[in-house]
Amino acid sequence: MREHGHKSRWRFRQPSVLPGFGLALSVTLFWLVLIILIPLSGLIWRSSSLG
Repeated sequence: MREHGHKSRWRFRQPSVLPGFGLALSVTLFWLVLIILIPLSGLIWRSSSLG
């Protein structure tokens, strides 16, 4: 007979080594896009429209 994996079904997630890393990474990427990439893309778009 095969044993059913009851242990694996009730196993909890291991705690992360860096708690809150996903939130910090998402906030960092949000500000990177907001402060750097949007003005940079506007600058490229404006310079390409000049001719």
